[in-house]
Amino acid sequence: MDDAAGASDPGHHVVVVGRSDMNRRYQIVRRGGARSWLLTWTMNGAGELAHDDVQTVSGPGDLVVLAPDVNQRYRTAGDRWDFLWAHFHAHPAWPPLLRTFELGRGLFRMHIAGLEDRARVTAAFDRASRDARPDAVSLVEPLTRLDDPSADGTERVRAGGPESADLLLNAIEEVVLVAVRAGRTTGERSDADGILAARRAIASDPAAPHTVASLAAVAAMSPSHFAHQFRRRIGTTPMAALRDERLALAVQLLRSTDMSIAQVARAVGYRDPLYFSRVVHRTLGAAPSDLADAERRTRCQDKLR
Repeated sequence: MDDAAGASDPGHHVVVVGRSDMNRRYQIVRRGGARSWLLTWTMNGAGELAHDDVQTVSGPGDLVVLAPDVNQRYRTAGDRWDFLWAHFHAHPAWPPLLRTFELGRGLFRMHIAGLEDRARVTAAFDRASRDARPDAVSLVEPLTRLDDPSADGTERVRAGGPESADLLLNAIEEVVLVAVRAGRTTGERSDADGILAARRAIASDPAAPHTVASLAAVAAMSPSHFAHQFRRRIGTTPMAALRDERLALAVQLLRSTDMSIAQVARAVGYRDPLYFSRVVHRTLGAAPSDLADAERRTRCQDKLR
């Protein structure tokens, strides 16, 4: 099947869930990707999923997530792929949770080894299927569009509209949270945990004198490997992430306190107020004094009303 841009691709207020048990002929190709997120949970057999030029193989216990708007392809790897899946529009808080497990642009993979966690993920999918409308197959296009559709295997599809989408999203959120807690990208556990530890170190104390070397030590990696893995997984450099965290705190202080610019600069880790001002202007397009004055003017206007 080629160019299945609309197949099982819901609108913003529709969640589509299903189970597919497919043979070796099964393949979906979406040039330009889907409008929605896709989550797959392999029960038996194996599937191959690709996003742009990054691909992975999913076996039992593997949860793979594909982000929207990226060229994607997925197909049976071998003779059979039996998997549960969901098309949905993600809550804004979910993508950052998945970043640690990103294999490439918009492709995330977690392996869940524990039998209890696997059972919980499967149960959440079952609950979503029960909460969806039983007559919802008509809301989506069939996934199979080959000359002989029955040759691909069997499939069950359910969808929830606005009245039940929240229930289905709650079940999907449980899947994501269980996977993030228990899942590890195969062969990359130390790297995933290390990047997460470094991000926590930045977020918990952005004013500390962090360097690539010090953050690499937190992550238990060499500085070069850490810098490469951080950029690959997070999409930016460690120092750019630190700068962004510091400036977010600086803007908060400028807008909510009467601290001077020099005091704010020191509070977020910059010893030189002039350098701090240049960084703010270059990154945010406004001087620190402009940010502070705008907020103070707003507070004065509020008091006069």
